[in-house]
Amino acid sequence: MKLVIQELSKRYPNGVQALDDVSLSIPTGMFGLLGPNGAGKSTLMRTIATLQEADSGSIFLDRIDVASGLEAADRLDVLHRKAEVRKILGYLPQDFGVYPKVAAEDLLDHLARLKGIVPARDRREMVHSLLRKTNLYDVRRQRLGSFSGGMKQRFGIAQALLGNPSIIIVDEPTAGLDPEERVRFHNLLSEIGQQVIVILSTHIVDDVTDLCQQMAIIHRGRVVATGEPNRLAADLEGRIWQKTITKDELAQLEANVLVLSTRLRGGRLLVHVYCDHQPDASFVSIEPELDDVYFRAIKDHSETIGATSKVAS
Repeated sequence: MKLVIQELSKRYPNGVQALDDVSLSIPTGMFGLLGPNGAGKSTLMRTIATLQEADSGSIFLDRIDVASGLEAADRLDVLHRKAEVRKILGYLPQDFGVYPKVAAEDLLDHLARLKGIVPARDRREMVHSLLRKTNLYDVRRQRLGSFSGGMKQRFGIAQALLGNPSIIIVDEPTAGLDPEERVRFHNLLSEIGQQVIVILSTHIVDDVTDLCQQMAIIHRGRVVATGEPNRLAADLEGRIWQKTITKDELAQLEANVLVLSTRLRGGRLLVHVYCDHQPDASFVSIEPELDDVYFRAIKDHSETIGATSKVAS
């Protein structure tokens, strides 16, 4: 099973170019879509989920005959065959709302009915199975309004798994979770991603590092990097340098080298810079991480946009 996105573009009426010629090939497994807030991630997720239209481009989901392993002659066009796609798609949006006074089991049963799972026995078995899978079976009769943030997210995954979907989309699923719930949620997503396509849309680099075999970085509506997280980091080997400075030194440093990131440590700034050679003797070479890949891709794209704007003006 593979999801293929070809030259997808979307401009909103206010002039914002949310997607700009996006092309991706997403195989079975965990795929990370990484980018800052406003990068176009949610727009892409909603378009794949058939909740909004693109201005141009196409999205195809290959149909595979599981028994023979042969690809069927026709492919599911996500943009034009919405009813069929929704039968095999699960979606956990960024703002997943629940009815606070309804018990978890009752709402999941209702959502299963809407999904087309009509026989009561089949529906009950599926609901109970998913509640066990998400570790919510013991609290199935509790009202959803009493659930913690992590419990609500796990309920969101349970509803996304209704009908045994072939592709699951989760949009910013770990934002606001405490460390324990985040680990529990990671384990759940990792288990699910062994059998289906799971697209994890997030701005949290560690989520992609921990979970995803393949990834893409999106910025201002464009894909600026794709590949395996470890390989993308390895491509920066020997070009990431670290140093501790004072806040007053930052401006001068930024004028001389490409500063990727800064973080406070003991009241001073720990900086990561990108350079083909050691900037000076005070810098230490470090092993590149996905954070460095992310900030390098974002900054490179921002500089390209800035240069283009200057030429155009």
